[in-house]
Amino acid sequence: MTSDHFRGYWEIEFARRTEGPFRSALLDAVDAGTVVYDVGANVGFYACLLGRIAAEVHAFEPNPHAAADLRRNVASNGLDTVSVHETAVSDASGRRYLTGRGSPNGRSEISETPTGLAVQSVTLDELETEPPDVVKIDVEGHERAVLEGMGRLLESHQPAIFCEIHGVGADVTELLTAHGYAVDRIGDRFDGTEFIRASVDR
Repeated sequence: MTSDHFRGYWEIEFARRTEGPFRSALLDAVDAGTVVYDVGANVGFYACLLGRIAAEVHAFEPNPHAAADLRRNVASNGLDTVSVHETAVSDASGRRYLTGRGSPNGRSEISETPTGLAVQSVTLDELETEPPDVVKIDVEGHERAVLEGMGRLLESHQPAIFCEIHGVGADVTELLTAHGYAVDRIGDRFDGTEFIRASVDR
């Protein structure tokens, strides 16, 4: 087993063992007609699970090491429902940088500060793909920027949001409630990460 494959396995095992309630709630929200955006897909734990159920999964991962594992995992599972986008998602398109824990293990933080690995970013509002019914977000503290870059989708299509919050979550909750969402906390993790579900009654 190569170091990349071992890292990919570790990331999948970590998610499997620590995110049970979040995973269950997310899977319950998806069926054969659902379009899912997986923002911060990492090596593809959720993308591969969701790809077996959903009509389409668009998996966004800017880290080239994690994206390579993501593609391998999608291919090894034969999931033609999953499309991999090697790009960051933010509040504006353009250049961003992967910093913090960085590229060796796939758990990177996105910054506008010109240090680290330069990557391209997009907003979810500008995509020409089918609009999402469900959006899963795990972006190591960049959550609000992702949501700010999908304001039109929040207003017009009102997808269900499943978000890991790294750090202070008040900004995320405030933004979602301003768009008419009800926000539920559905768990946390030993490192302080919180898991929320947000939806609009239709």
